[in-house]
Amino acid sequence: MNKSRFYYWRMKYGGMEQQELTRLKELEVEN
Repeated sequence: MNKSRFYYWRMKYGGMEQQELTRLKELEVEN
């Protein structure tokens, strides 16, 4: 994941726990 995408995720999901972010990224990869 490049930095711009990382910052996009942080802005979009800033209120979420890291655990939730990890799960979302795993789901994104599966699909």
